[in-house]
Amino acid sequence: MQGIIISYFDMIEGSKTLLKYPETISLTSAQLRQISKLIDITFQSSFFFHQFDFSNTANCYIEVPSKWARGGKESVIFTILMDSNDNPENWRDPLRELSDQLLTIPDIYKSFFYFSGKKDTEIEFKFQELHDLVKNFYESIPETHVIQRIVKLFMFGLDRVGKTSISERISQNIFEKTSPTLWLQVHNFQFQNFQFVCFDVGGQKQFRSFWRNYLDKSEILIFVIDGTDGERFAEAKNELWEILQICEKNLPLLVLNNKADIDGHVDNKILENELSLTQLNQPWQIIATSAKSGLGVDETLNWITEQLIRR
Repeated sequence: MQGIIISYFDMIEGSKTLLKYPETISLTSAQLRQISKLIDITFQSSFFFHQFDFSNTANCYIEVPSKWARGGKESVIFTILMDSNDNPENWRDPLRELSDQLLTIPDIYKSFFYFSGKKDTEIEFKFQELHDLVKNFYESIPETHVIQRIVKLFMFGLDRVGKTSISERISQNIFEKTSPTLWLQVHNFQFQNFQFVCFDVGGQKQFRSFWRNYLDKSEILIFVIDGTDGERFAEAKNELWEILQICEKNLPLLVLNNKADIDGHVDNKILENELSLTQLNQPWQIIATSAKSGLGVDETLNWITEQLIRR
């Protein structure tokens, strides 16, 4: 969860933002207005999901009894700014509980007149009560509340480039000498709010024709190359581009310039030219890695998650 917004209907100015928490939420005034406008399309107490171009939101509309409002009620919406991997249904019960708590606060309707210009200590006191309620709600949400999104990664490359070793370093933070992968290994691991499934497919020639079978199942392509084996760069380029031409989804591509701990390892810029990566239309990145030392592992995980958040 990125934060929570409370919007209400002002009798003079229409729908407005009353409160946001935390205050550091990065939203423009125009975006806040878009959120508050949800009141204009909601006519009964309900939970609903709405997608903006800047955020996905989970929302709960309620009516607060009021002695000061026309019709005897205040129209209010709680809006959760969700993380990209959030399931909206996760927020149905918490938002209802928050709404119920608000309705138990005596004279809470007075908080909605905080920006009316009235000089009233009771209004200020009720607004502070509302602020504390939202703050406590935000800080009480555990990280485990968010259902993890399952993401499939396809790791491929020529044989003897260290795919399994670097995959084990990324997924388990271990380094062990491994035998060549015969057919397929699957590595499961968690990072941030993602549950990753990494398909590590053998790189021997007899297995390369099966690589294409994993394209439709994957969200990120990871191509591993031995940065010390310049004699095979041309072969690696041919195999990489054959897969890229088959793949119809324009998936983000991460090239791991592996074995960076060994003398003779080439610079990323050289490899970029050798593989003609500047001709690609999809997002791509090269990272120098070492399964032995762990070099590049954090950068790899951060780049992958950044791509998932953007998509």
